[in-house]
Amino acid sequence: MLEFLFPKKCIFCERALPAGAAIEVCAPCAGSLPLFAGDYLMESGRAPNDRGCDRVICALRYSGTVRAALARYKFRARREYGHTFAALLCEKIRRVTAAAPGDGASGVGGAGCPPAIPSAPLAAPSIPASMPAHALALAPVFDLVACVPLSRSRARERGYNQAAVVAAGVAKYFEVPFAGRLLLRDEQALRQSSLRLAERRANASAAFRITAADAFARALSGKRVLLVDDIATSLSTLNACAAALKGHGAACVIGAVVASP
Repeated sequence: MLEFLFPKKCIFCERALPAGAAIEVCAPCAGSLPLFAGDYLMESGRAPNDRGCDRVICALRYSGTVRAALARYKFRARREYGHTFAALLCEKIRRVTAAAPGDGASGVGGAGCPPAIPSAPLAAPSIPASMPAHALALAPVFDLVACVPLSRSRARERGYNQAAVVAAGVAKYFEVPFAGRLLLRDEQALRQSSLRLAERRANASAAFRITAADAFARALSGKRVLLVDDIATSLSTLNACAAALKGHGAACVIGAVVASP
């Protein structure tokens, strides 16, 4: 009855969806989304001890309806969008990591990383109908999912951390632990969106730290972490978070973002 009175809407075009729609994307939008064509925003190719993300997986280009939908998600309390963004990101992660054989012991960028094997080319996105109880056997690719944190003041202002909502959905899909409080953000750090590129790197480098009392922090040594955020521009935030994770013993950090320019 409620769905009849208040039908779900496509998160991109905001048109009403048929009753019972499992995910909030209409067929026309699913076929015209600006997909990120490659597998990774950044290849590592660096020494295993490098402090940044080893690779960053991206689902969509940050433009047009995607940009507008992410703005509503972050700034207009559309928390429910997180389920759909998580599903889109899961599909990209699935395509990229499904090609990685074994336990990824010889992966690029660190002993614990899966190898950088190109996935099949993407056409229209194949969006999971729901978050299944058993996705693919991808647990060997990463041991836990973490998210880029918000400051406490920003979290109070928005009511939720948009990266955490997406990350929780990803962790549920792949049936791995979600370390939602593993990282902390300094209350005094400036907003990244207000800074230039060089300023972003300097600001981010000192903005993040590990929650020492968190149970995941005590068992982080040697772990492969999937680090989730909604948008990546300069990669400064993801790399700073990865540095904190690796500084606490993580063997590999793979970034995963919904969109990037």
